Amino acid sequence: MKQLLLLLLTAVMLVGCQNVEDQNEPNDDQTKDNETNDQMMDDDRNTSDGMTENDQMMSDYQMIDDAELKTKVEKEIESVNNVYLMRMGQTVYVAADIENDTMPIDQTEKAVSQVIKASYPEVETVRLTTNPDFLDLADRYQKEVDAGRPVEGFFNEIGEMIDRVFPDRAE
Repeated sequence: MKQLLLLLLTAVMLVGCQNVEDQNEPNDDQTKDNETNDQMMDDDRNTSDGMTENDQMMSDYQMIDDAELKTKVEKEIESVNNVYLMRMGQTVYVAADIENDTMPIDQTEKAVSQVIKASYPEVETVRLTTNPDFLDLADRYQKEVDAGRPVEGFFNEIGEMIDRVFPDRAE
């Protein structure tokens, strides 16, 4: 009996004193305080006066209220009616009601682009759409601005509409 007890005690001691290599240890190297990050904490802060990047981008949209240019586009290109011009940076988005039978859309877009770039040489890209939803949105916005009413939420709405109508645009 003593031999059995001694054998059992020896086995327990051998097993109990083994190294615990098979157990996972927490990897706290990535969660420890990094003094470099603490010292440079302000470098990554947004200094955009409380506006998010999306808000800043959307606030750059402006309607081009140039009646002379709109009339010029409508007169020089017979198929184009009811033109709304919106600008963001070096891109002008044109919403127009177009008579489809007069001229192919790609030729119409080139002609509109030439007329706009003649008046605004700094414009690099002109995008034309005949999407009725875009036309309605541009018309509604223009009426709100003309009436002097605030246009809350317009920038988000127009941004979503431009992304939907011009999915391949490159900013």
